Amino acid sequence: MKKNLLVILVSIVAAVVVGWLIARYRITHPPYSEQALIDCITPSFPTFSNPMDSLNAVLEGSQKYKNPPRPVLSVEPLYNFGVLQNGEVGKHQFVLQNKGDADLTVSVEETSCKCTAANLGNDTVKPGDSTVIDVTWKTADYMGDYTQKVLIRTNDPEMTMVELEVRGKIVADARAMPSELTFTNLTHGYTAQAQTQIACYKNPPLEITGYEFLNPEAKNNFDLQISPLKEDEYQSEPDATGGYQITLNVKDNLPLGPFSETLVLKTNSQFQPEIKVPIYGTVVGNISLAGPGWNDESKTWILGILESGRVGKKVLWVLDRSIKAEDRKNIKSGEIPPHIKLEIESVNPDWLQVELGESTYLPESGVVRTLIHLTVPADAPICDYWGHVQEKMGTIILKTSSEDEKSILINIRFAVTTKQE
Repeated sequence: MKKNLLVILVSIVAAVVVGWLIARYRITHPPYSEQALIDCITPSFPTFSNPMDSLNAVLEGSQKYKNPPRPVLSVEPLYNFGVLQNGEVGKHQFVLQNKGDADLTVSVEETSCKCTAANLGNDTVKPGDSTVIDVTWKTADYMGDYTQKVLIRTNDPEMTMVELEVRGKIVADARAMPSELTFTNLTHGYTAQAQTQIACYKNPPLEITGYEFLNPEAKNNFDLQISPLKEDEYQSEPDATGGYQITLNVKDNLPLGPFSETLVLKTNSQFQPEIKVPIYGTVVGNISLAGPGWNDESKTWILGILESGRVGKKVLWVLDRSIKAEDRKNIKSGEIPPHIKLEIESVNPDWLQVELGESTYLPESGVVRTLIHLTVPADAPICDYWGHVQEKMGTIILKTSSEDEKSILINIRFAVTTKQE
């Protein structure tokens, strides 16, 4: 037993000694080139004579391999240019800095609009250096809030694609508010007035140097006054730097019917040498109609669908505006001044019962009002006057004493149906 134990101990000691000798030999005689290993991990390292220096170099190289050099892009990606006048060209330089320890490469991928151009300075930026991208945008024919983008690509692993954005507001040098001058139901033989304001956004404000009408003959029908706005009158408009009050007076010589014209205001602005203001209106006669069911655009009285056997009563107002303003002050309370006389000339269908009521003077508006009473009798036949064309409608024709409107045609849309049980 003791002999066997001794053999085991001797074997263990021999194995340890042999292993130590082999390990020492491998350390002093490695089966590889130290420099080859160092060059593989850290190829820029020099040759070392001391094995410990070689080992330290390998360890340092390993650490650098874990955190290799890289470029780091720094840029402010948003530029707000504020307010630009329509027609101006905007420009901005985006500065791209390389805060890393490797070369930064940059390229322009695309812009969001053909109206925007982006020019890159250098496409390679050394550590600590910078380059620029010049962005230019054109504002012609555009109004309101404005945004354009430039997409760039870099080799910064944290910012491979970057959007550069310009943002702001495009305004005209000036604009009219409201944009047109409208005269609704301008009474023949009377004057009328409409106003608009020109808000200026240029600094200093543009100047209105003159005006004209597209139709030269229109100057015989209109009078125009232009006056600068005071500061408290234009400050309510955002970004306004000044303005003008435009007052247009229509003379009493326009013929009956619709009219349209364009006022052209001349300015000293390079980008907006003219401001065009459309003028619209309709000249109506001294007589107009109003009341429940009346459609003034089509000149149609809409009675609706009526039941046979039931009496339908309707009322329409005839409004006479022929009384001159200077004569109104002489009219006494309760008095009916001289006005246009009316009488019923014809009714179709003839079984409709139409009567003219008494006339009343309304001093607050200077109008003489006469009522038209229309009754659909209880024994009215089943009929259809509901068509949209005049030939399929009923009609009332009034004869007047006016030289401008000797008769008034009133179209009537209605139908009489059987009684629903």
